[in-house]
Amino acid sequence: MEPKEAVCSIGAEVECQDITSDPRTVLTTSSGEGTSAGAVRNDQAELPDQTDAPLRSNLNPFAEEWHPILNMAPEEDRCCFFTFSNGYPLTERQIINFFTEQYGGWCVERVYIHRPETREEKSPLFGRIVFRSVLMTEIVLGGEEEVKFRIDRRPLWCKRFDKERVRRPIYN
Repeated sequence: MEPKEAVCSIGAEVECQDITSDPRTVLTTSSGEGTSAGAVRNDQAELPDQTDAPLRSNLNPFAEEWHPILNMAPEEDRCCFFTFSNGYPLTERQIINFFTEQYGGWCVERVYIHRPETREEKSPLFGRIVFRSVLMTEIVLGGEEEVKFRIDRRPLWCKRFDKERVRRPIYN
C-alpha cells in the first residue's frame, strides 16, 4: 500500500500507513521513525467546536467557603482507642513518632494517655490518638476491627474509638 500524507492536530506533517482499516496503525514520521500514537482517521480529523455549549453545574454558587481547619470532623470521628500490655506503657512522643514515620508527617494531632490517679504507681493501660483526618483511622486500621503495632518492641493494640462507650461522670 502506498503511504498517505496526513496533518496531525498540532500541524506536523507525517506519513501514515493505511489509516482507514486499522485504528491502531503505526504512524511513520518523515524521518522514518515509527510511533505508536495511533492514526487519525479522516472522519475524526476535525472535532466539533464545543465552546458554544453552555456550562452546567450542580454546585450552589451561594454556598459558604469550605475551610479544612474550620470545617474539621469532630474529634471523636478522627480518633482511635489504644491499649498497652500490662507493664509495657509507651509515652506520647513514642506513639507520635511511630505514626509519623509509618504514615507521614503531620498525621497525628494529639495523643491522650490515661494515667491512674491513685497513690500506687500503676502504669497507664490505655489512651486515645487523634488524627488530623477521618481517613487516617481507616488507613491505620486497614479495614480490621483491631490492629496490633509494635513500637520499640512493645505491643500497642489499636481499634476505632467508640464514643458510645465513653464513661461520663455522674453528678448528683
